[in-house]
Amino acid sequence: MTIDNATIDYSNHFPWIHQVGTALLVLHLLNEREIVVAEYNQSASRLFDHQLHQHVLLDTLLDADTLGTLKPVIHNTHDKHPGTGIPFHLRQRNGMTRTLVGRVSNLELPDHLLLTIIDKTGGAEFPPPPKDMALLSDETKAILNWLPVAIEVASANTQAADTLFINNKFFDIFGYTPEQDVQTLDEWWEVAYPDPEYRKLVSDTWLSATKEAAEKGIDMPPQTWEVCCKDGSRKNIEFRFRAIGDKHVNIYLDVTEQLAQAAALRKMAHIDPLTGIANRRYFFSQADQLIRQHQEKNSPLSALIMDIDYFKVINDKHGHEYGDEALKNIVLRTQNLLGKNCLLARMGGEEFAVLLPDSSRLAAEKIAEQICEQIRQTPIHVLNIDIPVTVSIGVAVLNGQDEGDINSLLQRADKALYKAKATGRDRVIADETK
Repeated sequence: MTIDNATIDYSNHFPWIHQVGTALLVLHLLNEREIVVAEYNQSASRLFDHQLHQHVLLDTLLDADTLGTLKPVIHNTHDKHPGTGIPFHLRQRNGMTRTLVGRVSNLELPDHLLLTIIDKTGGAEFPPPPKDMALLSDETKAILNWLPVAIEVASANTQAADTLFINNKFFDIFGYTPEQDVQTLDEWWEVAYPDPEYRKLVSDTWLSATKEAAEKGIDMPPQTWEVCCKDGSRKNIEFRFRAIGDKHVNIYLDVTEQLAQAAALRKMAHIDPLTGIANRRYFFSQADQLIRQHQEKNSPLSALIMDIDYFKVINDKHGHEYGDEALKNIVLRTQNLLGKNCLLARMGGEEFAVLLPDSSRLAAEKIAEQICEQIRQTPIHVLNIDIPVTVSIGVAVLNGQDEGDINSLLQRADKALYKAKATGRDRVIADETK
């Protein structure tokens, strides 16, 4: 049975060849003498200097010696599995002669065969014949293309690893195509990881992990890396790997949104929603670490406990909306006077705590006085009303009695705050414990 290829929509029959990086030609046997190219991918087009088009005769693409070698194999191929590699040469327009190896396999469509061409220019060792991914049924390909994760199947040969199959999600995530953007593994590393140091870290970690997984026949523990996509965006991708038979299967999951959501949830758990500064929980989670660091380097660490004077009066007289604005305003003024390494947190209600790294008691008192003065000088303006506000602050410096306990340090600062309130408010009192 012979089919007129002019009446066939090959885009429906062989869409998978455009998802493979290796050069592929679908050949149609018109008769004993004539063989035409029915379909081809971008890699094949480049290899043949873009002279390919549908229905072009194979005789016009190859020399007589090569045709004499290939044609008998093509006419006598009845197996769906790729046959033995056939070495041949192709002279390109630039004068370069490429050393190629072709494999021929039968396709389900009558009188149609697949010619797989691997470029071996340079003398690389020819790998054993892989099972052709083209033999996957249309239903199987449809299932793989439907999956919400990117899948890549490559040959297990590390010296000449050919991409055998990529599903649609791969292009959705990365935007790169093997035919047009990345033809080699080296090119993938360069475009996906443009920073040389980060690229080396990813490459070394990935290759070591995949090698171990392949040798032990186990799944590689998932790795998450930031990848630069074709459109310039950066995505966090979770990589998974498994060696199955003579194939390497890579799965790529875009976890950018999930990580962003997780980060947002962590931030919500650590941030006071009204003022936008650290909350009590985050303050204590960081305080012990700061104390250990300063004890190890024997440097001072001071704490402030700050309370808004007569805050209940503000709420009762003007309403909670005014009280909320007062809290936010005081936080902004305080932040402007603190260094970037200081930790400011709302401990509850109108009480705040500050940790001042590398600050002696005198330095901490000076900062506290500046905060008091800044808040005292300018009333808070809320809805056309000026509200005078003051704060009281207690100061304490880490000493040997604290033994790395943040609670002990805060208790001494809190006692100093109590004295400040008891002696008239709007002032700074420092703990004098040595």
